[in-house]
Amino acid sequence: VETEALVKMKSQQINLGETLAEAKETVNLLADTVSSLARALLAVRRARGPGDLIDASADVWHRP
Repeated sequence: VETEALVKMKSQQINLGETLAEAKETVNLLADTVSSLARALLAVRRARGPGDLIDASADVWHRP
Protein backbone atom coordinates (compact mmCIF):
# COMPACT_ATOMS: atom_id res chain seq x y z
CA VAL A 1 0.00 0.00 0.00
CA GLU A 2 2.80 2.42 0.89
CA THR A 3 4.65 1.61 -2.36
CA GLU A 4 1.50 2.26 -4.40
CA ALA A 5 1.14 5.67 -2.79
CA LEU A 6 4.76 6.52 -3.60
CA VAL A 7 4.31 5.46 -7.21
CA LYS A 8 1.22 7.65 -7.51
CA MET A 9 3.07 10.60 -5.97
CA LYS A 10 5.96 10.24 -8.43
CA SER A 11 3.59 10.18 -11.39
CA GLN A 12 1.94 13.48 -10.42
CA GLN A 13 3.47 16.76 -11.48
CA ILE A 14 3.61 19.21 -8.60
CA ASN A 15 4.04 22.89 -9.22
CA LEU A 16 5.66 23.97 -5.97
CA GLY A 17 5.71 27.67 -6.86
CA GLU A 18 1.99 27.72 -7.55
CA THR A 19 1.25 25.78 -4.40
CA LEU A 20 3.29 28.19 -2.26
CA ALA A 21 1.64 31.23 -3.87
CA GLU A 22 -1.82 29.80 -3.19
CA ALA A 23 -0.87 29.00 0.40
CA LYS A 24 0.36 32.56 0.94
CA GLU A 25 -2.83 33.97 -0.57
CA THR A 26 -4.95 31.73 1.67
CA VAL A 27 -3.04 32.82 4.79
CA ASN A 28 -3.45 36.49 3.82
CA LEU A 29 -7.20 36.07 3.26
CA LEU A 30 -7.59 34.36 6.63
CA ALA A 31 -5.52 37.04 8.36
CA ASP A 32 -7.64 39.80 6.79
CA THR A 33 -10.83 38.05 7.89
CA VAL A 34 -9.61 37.56 11.45
CA SER A 35 -8.45 41.17 11.59
CA SER A 36 -11.84 42.45 10.40
CA LEU A 37 -13.64 40.25 12.89
CA ALA A 38 -11.43 41.47 15.73
CA ARG A 39 -12.07 45.12 14.80
CA ALA A 40 -15.81 44.42 14.66
CA LEU A 41 -15.81 42.76 18.06
CA LEU A 42 -13.82 45.62 19.57
CA ALA A 43 -16.25 48.12 18.05
CA VAL A 44 -19.18 46.28 19.61
CA ARG A 45 -17.42 46.16 22.94
CA ARG A 46 -16.67 49.91 22.86
CA ALA A 47 -20.10 50.97 21.62
CA ARG A 48 -22.34 52.88 23.99
CA GLY A 49 -25.43 52.85 21.81
CA PRO A 50 -26.83 51.91 18.39
CA GLY A 51 -25.38 55.05 16.78
CA ASP A 52 -21.89 54.06 17.85
CA LEU A 53 -22.30 50.66 16.24
CA ILE A 54 -23.45 52.14 12.93
CA ASP A 55 -20.44 54.51 12.86
CA ALA A 56 -18.07 51.70 13.86
CA SER A 57 -19.38 49.33 11.19
CA ALA A 58 -18.51 51.84 8.48
CA ASP A 59 -14.94 52.02 9.79
CA VAL A 60 -14.52 48.27 10.21
CA TRP A 61 -15.87 47.05 6.87
CA HIS A 62 -14.54 49.80 4.61
CA ARG A 63 -10.88 49.79 5.57
CA PRO A 64 -8.39 48.99 2.84
